[in-house]
Amino acid sequence: MNWTDKVQQCWGDWLDKENASFALSETKNDVLAKMTLDAKGNSHAEKLRNARASDAWSMHQSAISEARNAALRAKANLEIMKMRREDELNREWTRRAQMKL
Repeated sequence: MNWTDKVQQCWGDWLDKENASFALSETKNDVLAKMTLDAKGNSHAEKLRNARASDAWSMHQSAISEARNAALRAKANLEIMKMRREDELNREWTRRAQMKL
């Protein structure tokens, strides 16, 4: 696999994970609204408090966090791949320059 393919693969991985993270984050308010509607309580404030205290809300928040962390790791891998390529090119340019001296 050449460098272009490796960078494309890292880029695609990052985009997939970034999109998943974004989608989960965008649904946060809808999920909380549905949980609040279904929660037990006499007032909206009590229902909201119960929804936020639920295991399901905690799991959704954890999923958002995990997806964001995965996207950040994928972005870091992409940047590392780009730095490795740049380092390799710099070594090659230095070697060629030294051969001309």
